[in-house]
Amino acid sequence: MKRTINLVGYLKDDVNSFFDKIELNLKGLSFNVSERYYETTVEIMGDEELREEFIDVVRRFADTFKNFVYGINEENVYKCAYKLLKDKNLKVAFAEGVSAGRLASEFVCQNDESVAEILVEADVNLSKESQIRRYGILPSFFETYQLESVEAVYELARGGLYVSTADVIVATAGIASDDEMAVDNGKCFIAVGDNKVINVFKHNFTGSKNKIMQQLAKFSFLHLIKKLRDNNLEYVTRF
Repeated sequence: MKRTINLVGYLKDDVNSFFDKIELNLKGLSFNVSERYYETTVEIMGDEELREEFIDVVRRFADTFKNFVYGINEENVYKCAYKLLKDKNLKVAFAEGVSAGRLASEFVCQNDESVAEILVEADVNLSKESQIRRYGILPSFFETYQLESVEAVYELARGGLYVSTADVIVATAGIASDDEMAVDNGKCFIAVGDNKVINVFKHNFTGSKNKIMQQLAKFSFLHLIKKLRDNNLEYVTRF
């Protein structure tokens, strides 16, 4: 038996610690973990006669890492999001601030099939002026709230849904600089939602500007996938 679980983030040390803690080798099971491009892939293996122990370990793993799990047997987070959107016949839009087109670029380039029928809008709005013109955000809004804030990314998502035909949207805001010591560098906000509800997630990424962008893109699609699956992890533990 084998279950391959996909997660966003570099989590190898945390995964190893988890398996050490539950003394996996004493259960007669084994695991393998690898990291690549801010994703972690974990393989949990065991013989059929250890089925109950195997299922228990998979469930405990999924519960422990529920904030990072996005799929099983997936190639990467972008392909997983595409398949879910296609299967559910949903259209997506990206309203990008700090990510500056990274979400749309990765979504298009990482998928072999055309995304034209799924991706209906991909806007980059880095300034207050462009967000005011494009999404109808009132100028007075920015007298109270910063461009890099929970409130601003929420308005970006809300406005993006209003001006597009998308069923679901992902919006980003934050700070990404090559000056790793800059104030609030890596503080990013991701909004994911539909016409019923928009949720905002705050992250503090580290590293160079490019590394922050990579992490931001990966976690944006992680949150999108969780939205599409209603945060349900039954697919991981179903045998």
